[in-house]
Amino acid sequence: MQAQLLAIIRKKVNIVILALFAVVLIASFWLMLRPKEVYRFEGSFTPAPGVVLREEPIYEDISLRPGVYQVELSYETKNPMGYLCTAKDETVFHGGLLTNGENLYGGKGKTGYLMWLLEPTDRLDICLSYEGDISLTTGDLIIRKTGYMGSILFAGTLLVGLLYIGLMLYRSYDLAGCVSKEQKKAIFGVAVISLIASIPFLLGVSLNGADLTFHLHRIEGIADGLRSGQFPVRIEPEWVHGHGYACGIFYCNILFYFPALLRLAGFPITFSYNIFCVVLNVATAIVSYGVFRRIFTDRNIGLVCSALYTLSGMRIFKTVMTGGPGENGALLFLPLVVYGFWALLAYETEDIRFKKSWIPLSVGFAGLIQTHILTCELTAFVSVLVCLVCCKRVFAKSRFLMLCKGAFASLVMTAWFVVPMLDFVWHENVHVEHISGRTIQEAGLVFRDLFFRWGLSPTGVGFYLALVLVLFGVLWMSGKCKKEAKDIFALGKISLCLCVLLMSMSLQVFPWNKIQALHPILASLISSIQFPYRFLGWANVFGILLVGCCLWYMRQHNKRTGYRLLMLGAVLSITAFSLHQLEYVSKYQGTYVLYNVEGMGRGYISGAEYVIEGTVDTELTYRDALPDENVVISNYDKGSLRAEFDCVNTGKEAGYVDLPLLLYRGYRAYNPATGEALDLFYGENNTVCVEIPVGFNGQVWVRHVPLWYWRVAEAVTLLGYGVWIWRCKVRKK
Repeated sequence: MQAQLLAIIRKKVNIVILALFAVVLIASFWLMLRPKEVYRFEGSFTPAPGVVLREEPIYEDISLRPGVYQVELSYETKNPMGYLCTAKDETVFHGGLLTNGENLYGGKGKTGYLMWLLEPTDRLDICLSYEGDISLTTGDLIIRKTGYMGSILFAGTLLVGLLYIGLMLYRSYDLAGCVSKEQKKAIFGVAVISLIASIPFLLGVSLNGADLTFHLHRIEGIADGLRSGQFPVRIEPEWVHGHGYACGIFYCNILFYFPALLRLAGFPITFSYNIFCVVLNVATAIVSYGVFRRIFTDRNIGLVCSALYTLSGMRIFKTVMTGGPGENGALLFLPLVVYGFWALLAYETEDIRFKKSWIPLSVGFAGLIQTHILTCELTAFVSVLVCLVCCKRVFAKSRFLMLCKGAFASLVMTAWFVVPMLDFVWHENVHVEHISGRTIQEAGLVFRDLFFRWGLSPTGVGFYLALVLVLFGVLWMSGKCKKEAKDIFALGKISLCLCVLLMSMSLQVFPWNKIQALHPILASLISSIQFPYRFLGWANVFGILLVGCCLWYMRQHNKRTGYRLLMLGAVLSITAFSLHQLEYVSKYQGTYVLYNVEGMGRGYISGAEYVIEGTVDTELTYRDALPDENVVISNYDKGSLRAEFDCVNTGKEAGYVDLPLLLYRGYRAYNPATGEALDLFYGENNTVCVEIPVGFNGQVWVRHVPLWYWRVAEAVTLLGYGVWIWRCKVRKK
């Protein structure tokens, strides 16, 4: 009776909580749609000349209610930058006003940054920071309230509600006896692994890494592209000071759509990036656990291998210390490739696991192509080695056809990205195609870097995996491997050989320079690798497979002492690395918080790999259209990958208008009234130049339009997914 009463109370409490979630969702949706206030302030300000460094308010004591606001300060300046406009308020609580402000770029004319105000105020100041000789005059201020506070509340409530529903479902399954103790232990273990890996991203700050700024620009570039109606986003429209940058053509952004959607919902960029990294850690822990558990048919071994993989030095180095979620996203898919080859080679052809082996293979390779091309190249190299070693099984008819099926499926899944990328490779003279002269041997590691060293960023496999290499080598040489299941120890032998090979390829002594000199194609491929330590990503995978093989051997022979020592070694290895990570981060890595992307600018493009060859990226600044002397333009309007203007050619020869847009494939210029197409050619810095015919008098529209065969490739990918879903439903029936 008491149990029934508790069940009734629990059910009613759940209904009340879900009703509250629904009310909050409706209220937040109303906040998004309600009319927004606009506050206008007139005035002007000209800083005094000769000031060395100064910050002073130019609009003071502004009264605002809580919300997310866009700050637009008009200005005129001849200097490209050197001034910062931001918002200050000493009366709100710490963290009650979030913004980085925006630099005042010459040629832009007004700011457009966001600020998050979390409590009402009457003392908000809009401040200007400047130093040195100045040439600046500010104008009117407009503060627009946005609907982002409602969308943030909506997204947050929806997420919490889904988590609560998930917990309710788990509890109901648990009470029904559908969740075993082993499953509970696995869920708890994966949660702990994810939490430990995510600690650096739960501190509310960003750890400064060499690649972090570039990837933050990628997130913001996708958000800008989606705002402009571009999907999928191939050219980030506001990157390079509004000129557009074709990063999405060469570096697929599929995983970055999640943080970009958070940005569209109104979350600050640091928060969006940190949540993205947390989700990536959780997904990696789950996928790696599932793969290793299925290979070794043991949940404990799956948990240990998942912990070693998710918390590996190479992976944390890329995520935390270099700020490289692109390459780290690729590490999510390596275990899937491993399981795909395992299912292809280890199981009999009548086994259902063999018949489904093409699925992890296709998803794994498709994920690699759409996250990090270089890791995909390394994976292709490793796959060729595996196929050569297992050539008798691979080239058996049924297995080879299954391998081809997986390859074909991965091509269908990635056609939407691969076709435009190859189109640019074949038809655009992009800078990335001219870097084959870069050598990588000098960037290799020395032998001691393969192991653990305090005070250095960890990239090697570590002492624990090195000891496991030796242990499995002893088992192999002792002949004990022959007495056990051949598939597990065949996996161990292949893993040992490939792990040692890949570790050696990461060293400075490996003759990369001599190999590059053999052929231009080899030179280009090796040059694209950049850093030999990237081979340690796969070396780490094979080392963890060896850990699983050794644990499996100890379990099969009931060697409890050896089994427990290996488990203890794994725990100590993870603990030592975690302490080292904490020590390294606290000593060598700075932190900062970025709220609005304007605070970091729009010009950083790392090595400028994806601009047209010969482009001087430092000269691509905010500016207006530049007509030649015989062309007069008016009503000029510049947007995302577009421009519109009226023009008249008063000369006796064809003229031109030079636009602040990089000329990539897909741009079209025409007269919207007549449909007349106008020719385009490269400007002085590879910008869009529209040729204006003699006697032309009318309007000109310039648009970037995806090519028709890009759309066909997208349709092929959608059709492939549709066929797959349909076949799954048919088989279930």
